[in-house]
Amino acid sequence: MVNAKMVAETKKAADPVALTQMIQKETQTANFNKMDQIRRRVDATVKDHKTAEALKPWYNYMCKRSAFHNAYLPTFKRQNVTLVDTEGRGVERITEKGIVFISTCGVEMGSSSTNIGKMGCSTTQSALAPNFQHLLNEQAKHIAFFIAETLRRGVTTVETSQVSEDEWIRTIIRLCRLREGFLRELL
Repeated sequence: MVNAKMVAETKKAADPVALTQMIQKETQTANFNKMDQIRRRVDATVKDHKTAEALKPWYNYMCKRSAFHNAYLPTFKRQNVTLVDTEGRGVERITEKGIVFISTCGVEMGSSSTNIGKMGCSTTQSALAPNFQHLLNEQAKHIAFFIAETLRRGVTTVETSQVSEDEWIRTIIRLCRLREGFLRELL
């Protein structure tokens, strides 16, 4: 990941090898700090020590597809939920005695196949971001609700107030706090 600090260091570097080592060290430190924050979150949320240890990620940030959701870790506090830890070996078989099988695996990366969407259109670029299609769907639902509510109220003009805009910005900033420390370390 390239950032402003790395670019500045590159411009004044006399030794490219030393610079590369410095960048690798800082990147690894930032990765460790972020993942340690996530491991502390696991400890704070999952009270069963054995389950918490099995859920802790011991890899670099963004190395694997994140399985975290606000309800993910608290689920392991429920009496009817048990983590089946395969200790890295994977699932050998599923028997008739299984009740629910949930796989939190990511997607295969680097596949040589081409995904084709509706009417033969390639999905390769998909706005070059993960979950972009989902984002469009969520925005479309929000816009549809907004239009329906506007029509229901008989309103012909809608303008966002500065107060509402400022409140929304504060909401977004508050929700982004989880990544703030990690991003600050990279800059």
